[in-house]
Amino acid sequence: MRAIHVLRTPRGCDAVRLAEFEILTMALSALEWRAHNGPVTLVTDTVGASWVREHHLECVWSDVDESLTAMAEAPIDEVVYWAAGKLFALRRQTTPCVLLDLDFIVWHPMDFTRYGTGVAAIHSEDLQPHLYPPPETFRLQDGYALLDGLDEAVRPINGALVYHGDAGFAQRYAQAAIDFMEHTAPGDGDNLPYMLFAEQRLLPMLAAKEGRPVYEIAPLHELFGKQKTFTHVWGYKDTLRRDEKARNVFTEKLRQRLKRDFPEAAACIEKGW
Repeated sequence: MRAIHVLRTPRGCDAVRLAEFEILTMALSALEWRAHNGPVTLVTDTVGASWVREHHLECVWSDVDESLTAMAEAPIDEVVYWAAGKLFALRRQTTPCVLLDLDFIVWHPMDFTRYGTGVAAIHSEDLQPHLYPPPETFRLQDGYALLDGLDEAVRPINGALVYHGDAGFAQRYAQAAIDFMEHTAPGDGDNLPYMLFAEQRLLPMLAAKEGRPVYEIAPLHELFGKQKTFTHVWGYKDTLRRDEKARNVFTEKLRQRLKRDFPEAAACIEKGW
């Protein structure tokens, strides 16, 4: 199964700025997927592609796609919509494919054939009001209106790993999310629900409207158990950024795991430091 990694350089930045643990996590995510599940394409922009070459990271992905360069022209607030690159990347993809976050590692083979032309996400989420408020609370502009027939009771999904089995639906969803991002005007308050709506709530709502199934790969409570298939670093990042000792320990673990599992790639990555 082909996976997609997305690395978007914020508008106005002339370089990729990632901590070492983020780079090593990203590398391990791609390499473990390639070892167990198939090719991984990095969808990025010109700056990101140059950064990959300069740091000898070509060995990490199956190929590098610079098509996100065109996103620079989109009227989107990239502070609010920090994950917008994933929607622009998805709009151009053939299916089946998996959108895989840079900080999500899959350690074993997975069978996606059971999901057919449907959608599958790593897990669903509760409709917590502070994260997923009623859509009518969003500030819309330029006469934009949300799609009719969206069921607000549908549970959101987590976007860290999402399988898309139908190109037509994936493109319709991606375009609907981009339309939303381009026609909303968040205020000075909490803008997180805007990104969460575009990436994690609109998808299952649109799928329900079309009668398309959305599968849950692993219920959230299982992910916090003793399973050994998935690692998501997202919840640990704040600690790693604040705590130098924890960061150094974690970074060394990543470095040693790369050397053990992918010695040639690890040697290539080391050249870039």
